[in-house]
Amino acid sequence: MYQDKVTLRSEFTSLSWKVCAFFIGGGLPLILFGKAVLATWFSLGLIFGCLAMFEDRPSFTEVKSILFSNIAKVTLIVLLIFSASALNSVDQHYSLVRFYEMFYLSVASGLLVLVFHKMPKEYVYLTLKILCVATLLIALLVLIDTFVDSDRLSYALHGKKWESINRLEQMGSIIAILAPFVWTWMFKMSRKGHYWAKKVGLPLSYALFFTVIVCGGVAGWFAVLTAAVLYLVMGGRWHALALNTKHWLLLPCAAVAAFLGYFTASGVSHLQDSKSLDRYSEYTQFIEQSVDYLSTTPVLGIGVNATRFLPTPDAVIGKSTSQNFLLQLVLETGLLGFAVSVVLICMVLYRLYRYAAVNVYGLAGVSSMMAFFVASLANTSIFNAWWLAFFIALSSLSIRLCKKTK
Repeated sequence: MYQDKVTLRSEFTSLSWKVCAFFIGGGLPLILFGKAVLATWFSLGLIFGCLAMFEDRPSFTEVKSILFSNIAKVTLIVLLIFSASALNSVDQHYSLVRFYEMFYLSVASGLLVLVFHKMPKEYVYLTLKILCVATLLIALLVLIDTFVDSDRLSYALHGKKWESINRLEQMGSIIAILAPFVWTWMFKMSRKGHYWAKKVGLPLSYALFFTVIVCGGVAGWFAVLTAAVLYLVMGGRWHALALNTKHWLLLPCAAVAAFLGYFTASGVSHLQDSKSLDRYSEYTQFIEQSVDYLSTTPVLGIGVNATRFLPTPDAVIGKSTSQNFLLQLVLETGLLGFAVSVVLICMVLYRLYRYAAVNVYGLAGVSSMMAFFVASLANTSIFNAWWLAFFIALSSLSIRLCKKTK
């Protein structure tokens, strides 16, 4: 009887880890279907992760090592400064709501790190595998939505925005961030001698690059180019990721083919709809207004995500042009918030860079995070919880994959 209970408990734990890996790995690419889907999948992943830890509960030392790590300490300082900024906001209620979202996200990120810490390595690899397969499936859906004129599919994917010419621009940035993990998965499978990976690894890797270009959006383009260049350069230096002459000759052709695909799909319409000069004029005007307001409160800024509530005629401009995360951090959290945030970002990137020198999963992490911050220069507000979830989940997954624990 006792043996049966032990076996049953072990099977329950194993199943819980598998379900946890399924939800966490598959959650990020499913942002295509909406933020609620991403939040639901991640919540379920954390719930099943907690259930899996019942048999092997984390010790006080393990919890303490996570809560009192250097990154956790700096994160706490960032939250304290952001809370002060929110209280000092031009729209206190809105800024406090955004701050509470980031606080809850920080708690969830700590729990995610703990789940990854206790998760056996085989299920961490399963999380990566599910993430990569889901990314490829979502990329396929994006390509179908781009090239197949199906109103029903577009409405199912995008809801009220299904007719917008820019409906896939944000997905371009997201796929650019996820792509390095797919490249790494293919690379590892190829190195292990898997026949399918050797045959389709390179075409599938290029397919993700092609998808990002076809989605449109300068943020996604620069993000995927940054990720690809870093991956090839650092991979060639540290992991013998060598492309032969044929591959180097094909690179310009591949880039041209991707942009031809973009113009075939929607590029001409994008150009006709472009208002770049007007946006540039608005942007410079917005920066001038921002500097004026920052000079009145340089330490704490105007409040977390409160640019749109500036009491000026140009406040509406702030909704679209404050998406540069560097400008946003300076303006909304002041010089103090900006400085501490940069310290936190550099700490994460430095840790991933050190891992990248010895582990290809670290290479995926640092390439992905650089793509994330390049995309954050023009993609969306850095204070959106769904956007920060990519930074937290992918950096945590990369670090866990690099650790040599079982």
